[in-house]
Amino acid sequence: MTGIKLPPSINTITITNASWTPIDDTALSTSSTGYLVIDGANFEVGTNLSIGGTAAASITVVNSTTLRVSVNPKTTGTYDVVVETGVGSVTKVNAVSFDPVPVWQTGTALSNVYYSDAFSITLAATEGGGSGITYSNTTALPPSTTLATNGTLSGTITETSSTTYNFSVEAIDAQLQSALRSFSLVYTPFLASGGTVTTSGNYQLHTFTASGTFTVYGSGDFEFLVIGGGGGGGQAMGGGGGAGQVIVSTTTLNSGSYSVTIGNGGLGGDGGSGSNGQSTTFDTYTAIGGGGGGFNGTSGKVGASGGGGGKGSLITGGSPSSAQTGYAGGSGGGDTTGGGGGAGGAGATGIDGGLGGAGGSAITVWGVSYAGGGGGSGKITGSPGGGGGAGSGGRAHIVDGQDASPNTGSGGGGGGGNNTTDTYGGGRGGSGLVIVRYLS
Repeated sequence: MTGIKLPPSINTITITNASWTPIDDTALSTSSTGYLVIDGANFEVGTNLSIGGTAAASITVVNSTTLRVSVNPKTTGTYDVVVETGVGSVTKVNAVSFDPVPVWQTGTALSNVYYSDAFSITLAATEGGGSGITYSNTTALPPSTTLATNGTLSGTITETSSTTYNFSVEAIDAQLQSALRSFSLVYTPFLASGGTVTTSGNYQLHTFTASGTFTVYGSGDFEFLVIGGGGGGGQAMGGGGGAGQVIVSTTTLNSGSYSVTIGNGGLGGDGGSGSNGQSTTFDTYTAIGGGGGGFNGTSGKVGASGGGGGKGSLITGGSPSSAQTGYAGGSGGGDTTGGGGGAGGAGATGIDGGLGGAGGSAITVWGVSYAGGGGGSGKITGSPGGGGGAGSGGRAHIVDGQDASPNTGSGGGGGGGNNTTDTYGGGRGGSGLVIVRYLS
């Protein structure tokens, strides 16, 4: 029966990409053009096709058994497909579905992460059809990082170099429609803030000359220096102030904020004797203050290092609070007074009729000297403070004791004067200091 034409038929309908390559989606998008390949029979030039009553955007008759069709988006739902030729038509019921493609809510730049800090970041996309979305990476994730199917990106990175990791993730709905997004994750071994930041050689230093907060982002190993306030020198005929305690150690810190409290130096002449320096704290570490210098006939005070003894040959210097903190102050030497103890050595005894006792020596940390004892007052002016501790006053010259330099933890010098009624004050002790450093 030659010359008889038959109506079209539909065997299969396949969703493809724009290059007509089959994809695994089971629905077309409600927001962009879709593509179908229809296999059947008896297709011819001039074939028409509609979906849910809407004509296809374009139709290409590849041959009598294959159509390539582009489809404008429709609202969510399932629709019949109708193919019509000059001979007749065929309808495939509920043949094609439309469903929203996932839309990413999470931006491409993710929050920064730091060394050894466990992180958890939620990646999120929405899908108007209400079906569940799963997540899958299409490129390698950062090291020690996993992506759960619910979109939770988590891990603990311990690489030693800063870098930015770039990777891609698909959000996939129940119809296997997907949306791809590329993400960047900035990784830093660790980062810190607080104090005055400087660089010395391979180290970055955070120096606190006033109270504040040291904040760590990530985890790392840190070296630190904590110095208590130096003691004040005694009033007229006063001994030198003792140095504040010096702590040099290392610690591992995790992300968080760590309090820094800088102790003030002791005031010169506290009812005659100098006052003790205040303690300096960093996190759980406390460096106590130095002892105040004695006064006429009064012993030096106990502190991290002891204050120098006041006028009198049997007037003792103050003791260190423990063997680990510092050294004792020197004793009075007849008509002179003792030097305050330093972090590196004891204060000297005053020389009768001459100089007051020299302050005890300082200690050198990272190339800088700290926490010397203050010099005692003498019959003549000029008794030295030890390694940064202040020098003394002199009774013959009726002068105030010298103040120690701020943020050194050194003791103040003893005040001059001829007798107990003189008001020439002792020098003020140097305030404390905190320095935190790490390899940059």
